[in-house]
Amino acid sequence: MTPNEFVEVHGSDVLRCALLFSAPWEAGGDFQLDAIAGIERFFTRVWRIVTGPDDDADAPLDRVVRDVGDAIERLHFNVGLARLMELTPQARSDESKRVLVRLLAPFAPHLAEELWHRLGENGSVHDQPWPDYDANALLAAEVELAIQVDGRTRDRIVVPPNALEATVMKLVRNRPRVEVALAGRQINRVVYVPQRLLNLVTTTT
Repeated sequence: MTPNEFVEVHGSDVLRCALLFSAPWEAGGDFQLDAIAGIERFFTRVWRIVTGPDDDADAPLDRVVRDVGDAIERLHFNVGLARLMELTPQARSDESKRVLVRLLAPFAPHLAEELWHRLGENGSVHDQPWPDYDANALLAAEVELAIQVDGRTRDRIVVPPNALEATVMKLVRNRPRVEVALAGRQINRVVYVPQRLLNLVTTTT
């Protein structure tokens, strides 16, 4: 299929995000057809949550706002989309939904505009300011660890600064990206550097 045919079937937002999510922008890479289905599932979740009932519980937004903004500035669009995917299930309050839609706007402008109006807003989401975040609160409350498999970063998680290796391992074992990277291989050794990274070293054949 040509790009125009993909747009006709799936829409420009889906194709754009599938391309951005398939590989780091500067590195390039082969287009992954399954990325189309993945982005469509992501958009369906976003639509269902944003248009669904509000919840009083508020999601922690500071780190996501910071990470998505940094990812866009660095042209790491795949990282920005991954962080939005993590935020989506937590965006239950009215405030969180509005933040989610504003963060989504650079990636999926048409979907974000429609959702912005579904939230009762009259102006364009693209005229709204970028959400703020409290940098001091982030430094005090949590740190982000790189999760590596054989020295290559496969995922990132947020933990308290004093998190023990055993605690981090419990959080990491069932992460889908880590499972895919391990591909059933046995973990031979764990290298844990507090507040920086956890590296899972597999057995070699």
